[in-house]
Amino acid sequence: MPGESLPGLVIRLAHRLETTPGDVASRTGLHQGPSPSKATPNFNRLLMLEATQLSIVAAALRLPEPTLDALTFRPLADRYPPVTEALTRPGQAGQLRPRGFFPPWILATHTRYCPSCLAGDGSEIQRRHGGPWKILWRLPVVFACVEHKVFLRHTCPGCSRPAQDSRSSDGTRLIAAAGTAGLHPAQCRNRDSERSAAPTCGYRLDTPQDDGDSPAPSSNLIALQQRILGLLGPSSDNDHAASAFKDLHTVATIVIASWPGAASMTPEPRLAEALDHEIDQQSRCDPGSRTAAQQRRLWTTPPLTALATAALMDISSRLLALPQAAFGQAVDALLRNAPPPSALGWGRTWTMIRTSEVPAFTKEVRASLPPPFVPTARVGKPTWQRARQPITAVRDRGYLPEHVPQWLPDDWFTVMVTHSGGTALARSAVFRRFAAVQLVQIATGMQMDGAAEFLGIPEEWHLSDVHKRKLHPLHRYQHRPEDLVPAFEGLGQHISNLRPPVDYRARRRRFADWAMDPAAWGVIQAGLPRPHRNRWTIPEHEVEGLLQECASEFIWSQLTGSEMSLAPTSRDLGPSASEPDQASPKGLIRHRLLWPRGFPYYLELRSALTNHAHTLATSNDG
Repeated sequence: MPGESLPGLVIRLAHRLETTPGDVASRTGLHQGPSPSKATPNFNRLLMLEATQLSIVAAALRLPEPTLDALTFRPLADRYPPVTEALTRPGQAGQLRPRGFFPPWILATHTRYCPSCLAGDGSEIQRRHGGPWKILWRLPVVFACVEHKVFLRHTCPGCSRPAQDSRSSDGTRLIAAAGTAGLHPAQCRNRDSERSAAPTCGYRLDTPQDDGDSPAPSSNLIALQQRILGLLGPSSDNDHAASAFKDLHTVATIVIASWPGAASMTPEPRLAEALDHEIDQQSRCDPGSRTAAQQRRLWTTPPLTALATAALMDISSRLLALPQAAFGQAVDALLRNAPPPSALGWGRTWTMIRTSEVPAFTKEVRASLPPPFVPTARVGKPTWQRARQPITAVRDRGYLPEHVPQWLPDDWFTVMVTHSGGTALARSAVFRRFAAVQLVQIATGMQMDGAAEFLGIPEEWHLSDVHKRKLHPLHRYQHRPEDLVPAFEGLGQHISNLRPPVDYRARRRRFADWAMDPAAWGVIQAGLPRPHRNRWTIPEHEVEGLLQECASEFIWSQLTGSEMSLAPTSRDLGPSASEPDQASPKGLIRHRLLWPRGFPYYLELRSALTNHAHTLATSNDG
């Protein structure tokens, strides 16, 4: 049915076949497990079905693949940033794959619903099996049904829990009580406990509720909801929609963090009261009861109820509709009464504003924001936390973060040594990464994790177990901050004087999936002497393949200012890929490309590859 979600289709099909949703999931290929009756596919399936599984499930259901794909969030990846974030790993733009991570602006554990939509349209098939569980009900920005002109509900009147609550101890499931048969698709599937034998609630969510707690939305709110639905629709411009949602979500965070500063922006008191009630309940929670993730999402998480969400969307959209100067003044006033930027509850909000990821915050607006919102290292924080802060004052340094490569060139280290006052600076891979991250931090005020993500450094390199990390904060190095400050100040001045500056971020995006054309490799190889004799125990054609692969990685690293191990053609991409393994043939080739002294063939090959990279860069930047 139009707008239906994947779990909605599964439970309707199970009802029609008089079996369990788990059995349907197992038979169609949505889940592979030992017990079909207890199959519980993960919520990742709603984010997207990867190509192989999409083909298998579509064939089993006898649906066109695009029709099945439309039952997931995947079609929204280009226009709804939280879906993009859930499907894209840092540094791997364009490569969609569920991360097992659900941003707060996606309802992963429950859904909102409209009772009238669930009751169906009166047709025979919907009279028997109910109307659709719509996929857009899983997005907090959808707070009203424009067809029936009602606010969506989020809890079951029978058990008072979130509708179709799919949380479990082993992760977020696609369908609640997937092993239970006999329930109508509109019935609540919530259990009293995780035991498979525990009874389900069974309340009919398609039952009309005529109470005074949920008045009808005003015409202004219906119009706002229609505009939001238009942005989510397939006919919308992807870039425009993505920009609009970034603006909306960022301003919503500021409204929540500074509440009740913007309460007067909505002309409907009932909306302000609903939002005030939810924010007040949140503030009364014991901070010690929140997990670290919940603390980081304190102000970036939307309200639970549709009425409070409508208030937040109404206020945020009215702020964004102000002229640019008035918008800047309004945001300035809100932030002056908001918690400091160092508070965890901001999440990545401030990083996004400072790095121009949020279109509404132009350079002029950012410049007008209050001074306390320029994050700097603060005395009194724990050592590990101070070590992740910018090493020196954050200010305009004459260069943009885009001008910093992820892998610092050797001549940049020479500049640092010149200004270090005699301090010996390590040129190791881990210190290079730290230095690049710091250059971004001191120019933008980003936190360490945000700067690493900006540079395309994989999360595993700085968020995994300490002994596995490839990027460390300052306290892991044998340098005192006061010794490094002059070096970074001098290097920052050097970067600001480079003309023309190189936009490394644009190059990383432009060449995200680049690999050297075999014909280009043939031309380069034709101008070189024969390589060294094959001393490895692998066939000659494999050596030739490794040479071409390493050559492609080297050119990509020169183009994007990144490490070779992050190249899209690298076979060992991952947390352990930062250093070439010199015990392997490929590791030796990479090592000699990076340090070719004493190897004439590699000296000439490196020179040819560098020239080719320069030609590509000139063509791309010109």
